[in-house]
Amino acid sequence: MLSADSSAKDITVPRGLLEALRPQIEALGENLPGFDRIVPKVDLDLGVREMGMQLGGMLKNCGLYRKGISRRLVAMFSDEGWKEMTPHRFPGWVEKFVTCYKNHRGGKGGYYMQETSMGKDLAAKVLETDDFLVQIPIIEHVVNVRAPVLRKDGKIELLRPGYDHDSQIWCDDAVPYRLDMTPAEAIDVINEFCCEFPYADMKQPFKKHAWTNRSFLVHVAGMLGVFNRFLLSPGVIRPLMMYFSNDQGSGKSIQVAMSLASLYGIAGNTDLPISGNGGLNQDRFTALLETAAQSSAPFLFLDDVPPSVFSNALNRFVTSPKHVGRKYGGNDEMFEVPAVTQVFVTGNNVNVTRDMQQRGLICELFLNVDAESIKHSHNMTAHWMGLAPQRERLLSALWAMTRHWITLGQPPATFSKPRAPEWSALVGGIMESLGVTDDPFVAAELPFSGDKQTDEMRKLLTALADDVEEDYEIWLEDQDEEKEPWAGKLITTTVVVEKARKIGVLIEVVGGPEEKQPPKAGDLRKLGRRLEKWRGKEDLRSSKGRRFRFGKRKQEHGQIYPIEWLDELPVAPKPEGG
Repeated sequence: MLSADSSAKDITVPRGLLEALRPQIEALGENLPGFDRIVPKVDLDLGVREMGMQLGGMLKNCGLYRKGISRRLVAMFSDEGWKEMTPHRFPGWVEKFVTCYKNHRGGKGGYYMQETSMGKDLAAKVLETDDFLVQIPIIEHVVNVRAPVLRKDGKIELLRPGYDHDSQIWCDDAVPYRLDMTPAEAIDVINEFCCEFPYADMKQPFKKHAWTNRSFLVHVAGMLGVFNRFLLSPGVIRPLMMYFSNDQGSGKSIQVAMSLASLYGIAGNTDLPISGNGGLNQDRFTALLETAAQSSAPFLFLDDVPPSVFSNALNRFVTSPKHVGRKYGGNDEMFEVPAVTQVFVTGNNVNVTRDMQQRGLICELFLNVDAESIKHSHNMTAHWMGLAPQRERLLSALWAMTRHWITLGQPPATFSKPRAPEWSALVGGIMESLGVTDDPFVAAELPFSGDKQTDEMRKLLTALADDVEEDYEIWLEDQDEEKEPWAGKLITTTVVVEKARKIGVLIEVVGGPEEKQPPKAGDLRKLGRRLEKWRGKEDLRSSKGRRFRFGKRKQEHGQIYPIEWLDELPVAPKPEGG
């Protein structure tokens, strides 16, 4: 039913369509009662508040939306896409759906209605009226393919083209794709797209080794995470996706383009703000992150980053469920939005902090030959990856994997990324439903980067524990009752320094193997502060795999650092007849 009643939940038909249909209906000899009243009318002499209330009810299903955090008004034009609704555009646009009029006094004292266009000044007032705006639907996201969404009843289904009221997503069907692909076919598609990339530690042929290779699994997880982003609510932490290599030409950017292609097509990267000395401009980088937050950008792709890209600002951005900052163009107004942006980073020989490894996943690519000598079956580029034929195959494969997981009852993953638990439960669950048995979220052991200080401290503590363990085993064999087993009681600062020098770690603090003089007082304080950070840690293991805790006790002269075993040491056998 068509109605002019602004309170009814009816469809508002464009005025032009009704006017085009009227001659045909009259030619059939029909005279529909109230046909002239089908097109809603609004009196321009009304007060702005009442006019806003009426227009809001009339236009709420006409393609006008409040979009993004700014809630700016936009309208969908079928042949031109989205356009911002301005006071200059609104008077002409509104006449597609309503008749604007004014009442004029007639010659005999009566009144007659005259159709009149709305002026831009009145349009500006209406567009700012809360009673009008509150009735206009909100769009949080725009996608040009059918993506999976989670309904309130827990059901997962693909978006249909048009506006989805529940998810507040506008969906086009620009790239139709297969909805019946099997999981086996999907795996073949992913293998075809990925088989020529040099994933680190790929020691066997791709088809035999890929689905147990950590870096490849990270990449698959990234693709699934992008495709299924609407199955997670705003504010859910999404890990930083890092693609690193030892040399140019390994395909890092193409891998990111592949991850983003499903939902976003040809994905552009963002230039990093660089300071005059070639390093990262931290202030401008923070502003870039705030811009991404305010615009609710679904992704931020930082390509070919310098080693200094990692900062406290980026740390907070990727692990905070909510972003707070200054609004555009002002110093006294703040914004507060849930986190929705996933960050992708590529780089060569990047030094990754331990903090950043905990916040993200690293796909390592390793070239053992010159990139120019590698021949590919497909002429892959970031642009090619975002074109419709490639997107269609990737979308079909990713939906097949997701649909298979849904049919199994949506089991959560047994593996988890502690800093992104909901994301890893979803993505890991889909991967495990395909038969993946290796943990895709395990920390990378980077061959060309890493947190040097952390790695050296762990190496030092492991070496100290190995000495304790070996000394105990020697005692266990000798069974010398007069000799007490060494359980770390004598690990003094001197012992720590000697061991560090011997194995060549912390050279900048204690010196190298050739150093004979004791460290200076300042260096000893540095060493003490580093050791203090490891006090009480329980994720340490000796070379034989025995867990231990590193401690500290004050003595009359200096400090000792005892090792407390968390896994039991072998028990000495009792003497015969004892």
